[in-house]
Amino acid sequence: MIKTSTLTCDLAEFTINNSVVLAHTSKFRASATVRPYNLFDIFILEVKSMRGSCRYSCVVLILTAFAMQLLAVAAPAQQRFTPDHPEVEEMVRKGLEGVRANVPNGIQRRVLAALTIVECAKRYDNTNPVDDPLIVSAVKEVVNDVNQRRMERESEIYYPAIALILLCEVGDTKYPDEIKAIIDLIVSRQEPQGGIAYLRDRGSGYGDTSQTQYAALALWVAHNRGFYTPLDSVNKMLEFYLESNLANGSWYYTYLPNGGPTVDTDIRLSIHTASIGSVYLLADFLQLSPRSSRRKKGAKNDIAKAIEEGTGLPPSVTVYVPPKSGVEFDQSRNKTGPLVRANMTKLSAVKRAGNQYLKENFEIAYDQWGYYYLYALERYAHFREKTEGSFREVPDWYDQGVDLLKSLQEEDGSFAKLGKNREQNAITRTCFAVLFLVRASEILVQPSASGNLNGGLGLRSNVRLDLVDGKIKSFDVINGLSDVLQLLDSGEVDDQQFELIQDSLAKSISQLGSSNKRSRREQLAYLRGFVSDRNYYKRLIAVKLLSRQQDMNNVPALIYALGDPDLRICAEAHNGLRLISRKLDSITVPTDAGFADYQNVKRQWTDWFLRIRPGAELLD
Repeated sequence: MIKTSTLTCDLAEFTINNSVVLAHTSKFRASATVRPYNLFDIFILEVKSMRGSCRYSCVVLILTAFAMQLLAVAAPAQQRFTPDHPEVEEMVRKGLEGVRANVPNGIQRRVLAALTIVECAKRYDNTNPVDDPLIVSAVKEVVNDVNQRRMERESEIYYPAIALILLCEVGDTKYPDEIKAIIDLIVSRQEPQGGIAYLRDRGSGYGDTSQTQYAALALWVAHNRGFYTPLDSVNKMLEFYLESNLANGSWYYTYLPNGGPTVDTDIRLSIHTASIGSVYLLADFLQLSPRSSRRKKGAKNDIAKAIEEGTGLPPSVTVYVPPKSGVEFDQSRNKTGPLVRANMTKLSAVKRAGNQYLKENFEIAYDQWGYYYLYALERYAHFREKTEGSFREVPDWYDQGVDLLKSLQEEDGSFAKLGKNREQNAITRTCFAVLFLVRASEILVQPSASGNLNGGLGLRSNVRLDLVDGKIKSFDVINGLSDVLQLLDSGEVDDQQFELIQDSLAKSISQLGSSNKRSRREQLAYLRGFVSDRNYYKRLIAVKLLSRQQDMNNVPALIYALGDPDLRICAEAHNGLRLISRKLDSITVPTDAGFADYQNVKRQWTDWFLRIRPGAELLD
C-alpha cells in the first residue's frame, strides 16, 4: 500500500524513488505531523537536524540497512517459486505426459489422474477438459459404480471422496443425483464420534484420521458447489479431530474414544499434517474462522472487502442460484457467521498445538508416505493462509517442496520413490506431486473460463439472463447486473457468449446511475472483486464494465488489473484508465506491449492517481 505524506519528499532523494522502500516505510507516517513514537520517526527527526554531506551519508547508510531489514521481514511466503513459475509449469506438464503415457490401472488411480488433469488445466489453460478421454472414461466408471451401488462396497472412503470431487469439478449440473448419492454414502459411513472408518470396522467406534481428511475435503467441495451437506455431520468431523488431538499436539492414525486401544499408535508427520489441515478446512467450512487478517490499511472499503471475501461478493449482497433439479440446495452458503455452535476455545488450542508440533518437526523430504504428505501439506498451507494470512513457521515450504520434487522427477515425468513406506505406484506419486505443485486447493472450487452448458444460450441484445438447472435462458426484459453476475459466477461462458453478454449490458450499465447509491456501490464493488478472480471471463468483463463507468473510484481496481497474467486484460485496464483520466495519449504502451511494458505503465498510472488523490490506497 502506497501513501503520500509530508515526509515523502524528504525521503525521495535518498531512496531514489524506490517504491518498495516507500511502501514499507509509509506505515510509520500516519499523518502529516510526525510524532516520535518509534525509532524510525526519531531517526527522521535527527536526520533533519543535520547538515550537508553528513546528513546525506547518514541517510544512505541507515535507511539502506533499515529498508533491507524491512524487506527481509516482509518477504513473501513463496520467495522463489509459485505455481505459475516457468520451471514449475514445465515440471507439471512433464508429469502429466507421464500420466497420459501410462494409463492408470484401477478406478481409484484413474479418478485421481483425471482430477489431476482437471486442476492442471484450470491452473494453466483456464479450461475444464471435460472431453478428455481419460476424464470421460473415469467419470463413466464412477457414475456406473454409483448407479450399480458398487461404490457402497468400497472398504476405504478414498475412492468415493475423490470421485465426488471429480464429479463436482466436471459435471455438477450433469450428475447432481450421483453427487448427492456419494454425499449420502460418505455421511452414512461416519461413526458416532465423527470419524470415518474402514468398512470392516463399522460400528467399532474407530475413527481413521487419514480417511476422514478426504471425506472432509469432498464434502467441502460439494458444499462450495451448492450441494446440501448436513452441518451436524461436518461438525462431528471437526469434533473428531479436536477430541483425538494428543497431548503433544499431534494425532494417531486411528482413534477410539474414551482412551481405548487404537490400531496404529505411530505418530507420523504425514498424518499430523492431514489432521491439522482438516481442522482448518472444517473450521472454514463451518465459518468458525475469520478470513485472513492480512488487510491493507483502511481495507474496510468495498473493493478490499470484496476481494477479501474470496468470491468478490460483499457480505451485504447475495446472488441466488436456483437449486439443481431434484437436489436440495445448500442455503447455508448464503449465511454469514458461524454455522454451528462450537467450542472455540478448544478449536484455538488444537490449532496452536498442531501448528507448534509442525514447527518443531517440519521436514520436506518425509520418508513415510512422502507424496501423500506433500499433498496434505499443500492443503494445510492453503487453509492456514486463508484463515491467518501465512504459514509463518515455515514461510518457504513451497520453495522447499519444488526443490525436492525437481530432484525426484524422472525423465518420463514421473517421480521417484521417497523414503520408506513409499507409495509403490508411479501414477499415485506423480498425481500427488503435481497436485502439490499446482497448489490444487487454491483452484479446486474455482470455475475455469470454459464449461459445458446443458442447453443453448440463444442470447440477443437487450435480454435478461437466468441460470436454471445449468441452462441459460433468455427473457425479453433486461434486469440489471445481477443476472449477468450470476451467470459469470457459473463459469459457463465462451468467447462468443461473452461478446453477446457484453453487448446486452449496454443499457443496464447506463441505468446504474439512476439506481440508489447503495445498490450501485455494492454492485460495482462486486465487479471490482472480480478483477482478482481466477476465471478469465470474470476478470475481463469486470475490467470492461469498470472502464465504461469512468468512475475515479474504479481506478485502484484497474491499476491492479494491469498486473494480470493475461495481456488482453492488461490492455483493457490501460484503455479504461485512459478514458477515466482523459489522458488518452500521455501514458502509452507499444503496439506489441508485453508484461514489462504494462508493469511500467502501472507505475505511471499509480503516480498519476496518487497525485490526484494523495493518501489514496491501492489494492497492492
